Amino acid sequence: MRGLVLLNLTKNSLTGTIPQELGFMNGMKELYLAQNYLIGQIPGTMESMASLYRLDISFNRLVGQVPKNGMFTNLTGLSFNGNAKLCGGIEELNLPKCPTESVEHDRRIPRVIRNAIAVISIIILACFIVALIFLFSKKALRSPSAKTMTVDPSLLDGMYPRLSFSDLFQATNGFSADNLIGMGQYGSVYKGEILLKDLVTTIAVKVFDLEQPGSSKSFLTECKALSKIRHRNLNHVITCCSCSDLNQNDFKALVLEFMFNGSLDKWLHPKVDSSYHVNVLTLLQRLNIAADIAAPLDYLHNDCHPSIVHCDVKPRNILLGEDLVARVGDFGLTKILTDPLGEQLINSKSSMGILGTIGYVAPGNQKPYMLFLQQSAQLMHF
Repeated sequence: MRGLVLLNLTKNSLTGTIPQELGFMNGMKELYLAQNYLIGQIPGTMESMASLYRLDISFNRLVGQVPKNGMFTNLTGLSFNGNAKLCGGIEELNLPKCPTESVEHDRRIPRVIRNAIAVISIIILACFIVALIFLFSKKALRSPSAKTMTVDPSLLDGMYPRLSFSDLFQATNGFSADNLIGMGQYGSVYKGEILLKDLVTTIAVKVFDLEQPGSSKSFLTECKALSKIRHRNLNHVITCCSCSDLNQNDFKALVLEFMFNGSLDKWLHPKVDSSYHVNVLTLLQRLNIAADIAAPLDYLHNDCHPSIVHCDVKPRNILLGEDLVARVGDFGLTKILTDPLGEQLINSKSSMGILGTIGYVAPGNQKPYMLFLQQSAQLMHF
């Protein structure tokens, strides 16, 4: 249509940009594009329309620099009102100057495309950051070694399963109050069930309250002691857990074999207002329990190298299995003797305060196994 002389497209609700091809219509004399929705820049090819003497592009949404040659030097035949973002052109048009870099950049990449690229880049970056956070959080939750393990290395061999906070959280129903079976100086004990070696196993999870002074030391002491001892009358440790919880706080717990008959203390001192049937230990059962307590104490004092002193043997720390076999537990106050003269080492620490529970602590000038005699006297008392 290069022979076209007049083209009037006023008020046609046209959208998009002005085609570059209009600049090739050298015979065009009049062009009316006013009152549409045209965007973008005025094509530079329109400068070469030698025959054009009337151009009306007013009331559109055109932006950028107005050409300075050809028709655009004819002030009487050019109408461009209503395009607030036009700039440049000849001085007589009184338009604001165009930033050179912005104009050149606009010619290379339209603003809509630039905005789209910016938005897409932000979305991709945000997705990448979220993915990284998710991966690291998942790794921290699922990995039992989310923080450096601080327990004795022997607890990390093949004998001991690796359990994470998430595993124990699920096993105890979120450490719910319904699963709480006991509370002590350094933490709480929860009952739970977990899959170990393809078998559902009932466990006791001793969670240490790390805000309590001395609880971290108690955890390390108990792990170290339990890693060195093996006896049928000592509470069996399944594994230790030292990692992070859901809030990335330190978490330390011992996973122990669950004793279905609870502590000896509940058998010797049942609650009067208890709605449950109160079991009474027979004389033979008491003798057997006393022997069960004596055996591991003798083992700890005489057969362990180095020797180990429990320091807190009391009915509450004696647990009874289904067959009422007694097992000594809670090694949080244990002393591992490095001096072959154990008495001297214990006496040298006496200035640090009493270790154990008042009423059950053996006299400081006696051998550790004298504590057992005190326990036996109470056990045999009717």
